[in-house]
Amino acid sequence: MKKRYPYLWAVIYGFILSAYTVWMMLDTFVIEKNVVVLEEVAPASTPLPTKESESGVQASDHSYTSGSIQIDISQDRVNDTNIFVADVKIDNISRLRAGLADGKLGRNVKAPTSQIAEENKAILAINGDFYGYRDDGYVMRNGYLYRDVPRTSNVADDLAILKDGSFLLFDEKFTTASQIANKGALQIFSFGPILIEDGKIIEEENTSRRHFMSSPRTAIGLLEPLHYLFVVSEGRSYESRGIKMWEMAEYLMEKGCKQAYNLDGGGSTTMWFNGQLVNKPTDGRMDGERKVSDIIYVGE
Repeated sequence: MKKRYPYLWAVIYGFILSAYTVWMMLDTFVIEKNVVVLEEVAPASTPLPTKESESGVQASDHSYTSGSIQIDISQDRVNDTNIFVADVKIDNISRLRAGLADGKLGRNVKAPTSQIAEENKAILAINGDFYGYRDDGYVMRNGYLYRDVPRTSNVADDLAILKDGSFLLFDEKFTTASQIANKGALQIFSFGPILIEDGKIIEEENTSRRHFMSSPRTAIGLLEPLHYLFVVSEGRSYESRGIKMWEMAEYLMEKGCKQAYNLDGGGSTTMWFNGQLVNKPTDGRMDGERKVSDIIYVGE
């Protein structure tokens, strides 16, 4: 057999190796796992009021005002980069929610930010932390603690949004998810790093290589409880080079944020407002939205 088919075992081995590689890629990026449907947990959304059908609501391409929500969208140009800012004021923390792809929590459950926003009747939305890309990192959504496995990476900074509308920033290596839940957390996002804490820029202390790259970025900042900034920067294009992590921290500091946190960026970076994309999502290989696992949104 060796004489007639000298390369047979090499072919068989190559086939097995290729099949294993394909399986690992599907298992990591495609196959849904650990799925939890949250129909009875996530707060219900009410229909989005319109200028025609709902009195007391004023909406345009750049603003939205009702008795409970005020949103103003603006654009800046910083270091050859387009930055979009949503100034958000709400009357109650119930207006600030997390939306999930297909209404489910789970690995590789994904959809574009715009689709998740529309399904939740959001007024404003940005991408979240893409929790479904990993098997570790704390995950709490709308008061439901889904995952309490801490990250072991050097940067394991989390953002918790509490019932009073304030932010709690912490490190998973030193704090359990249950401890944060007991402090009144409604959301826990696991990405990072922390950009600003107690009015002080933190990111400059981090020397990770990826933080020095100019990229599209998504961040959320706290001016005061129930008053937030949602910020996205475009990047990886001739029109907009992107910004470094410390540049985002400095920008939010200049805007008056006392706390600020970095969310998933790159091709995931997306802002959606009143039925339209605000920025131009791109990951350098293709234009358009990347499918993500979750969003942060504002709704009536």
